[in-house]
Amino acid sequence: DKALEGGLYEGLYVIPGATGTGKTAFALQMAYQIARQQKDVLYISLEMGEEEIYERHISRLSYELYGTTSKAKTVHSLIQEKKTVPEAREQFEKVGLYLRTICGVGSIDADDIRRVVERYEYELDTLPVVFVDYLQILKAHDPHMTDKQAVDYNVLRLKQLSRDYKIPVIALASMNRTSYSDVISMVSIKESGAIEYTSDVCIGLQMAAMDKVVDSSKRQGQQEKAIRQLKAQLKRDMQAVILKQRNGQIGAEIPFTYCAMFNHFGEEELGGEPISDFDCVPDI
Repeated sequence: DKALEGGLYEGLYVIPGATGTGKTAFALQMAYQIARQQKDVLYISLEMGEEEIYERHISRLSYELYGTTSKAKTVHSLIQEKKTVPEAREQFEKVGLYLRTICGVGSIDADDIRRVVERYEYELDTLPVVFVDYLQILKAHDPHMTDKQAVDYNVLRLKQLSRDYKIPVIALASMNRTSYSDVISMVSIKESGAIEYTSDVCIGLQMAAMDKVVDSSKRQGQQEKAIRQLKAQLKRDMQAVILKQRNGQIGAEIPFTYCAMFNHFGEEELGGEPISDFDCVPDI
């Protein structure tokens, strides 16, 4: 909130990160905390189904309630073993009215998202904060488009959506495989051309020790082994790096702890506690 000079405003926000950096967990926690403030959220999931998305919320909430005790449940135990955490489910139901999820694999493009927002405004007389998980697997507007052309088109349309309706649109983005073992930057983003020039804010997620892992004297295999060891930790030290901010300062590195087992991000300065309530969408 402080690094973004007050929170989320109208504009296109892109959150890139390598596999295992918790992009979806980060976005789901953001979405939940916005909805908890009684602000409408529309979450577009292009990889996971509704059940898995829901159980990720429950798993995170169970961790916030019970820490690493046996009462906290992983997504696997919630889905496969039909475990329940009534307190977490009750807590989630309080915000469910404001948090809507649409799932679709290979069937949704940016124009479809715009139509949903239009219907949202018409039927509910309100506008949501939009999350897209994730950018590179939005459907191509034209089947003859190359991957880059499809991403460029969808980026421009999402930016236009944010501008026309004056809402934050937050899109996750994948990285080039060649950048997995490197410090995150704008060039790390897969099909990054339109993203770099069109996005208003770009917040990269990476492990905090990446600058130490990346060493020209180390072989590629050594770097990859060091990254695997970092990912094996129960709690990973992470950074959200402001790579671009059209109307603000860039370069800030916000520390977090990430407990992948329970899909939870905590603020390092608060001892890993969940982020407290604040008006994170000041212009809605």
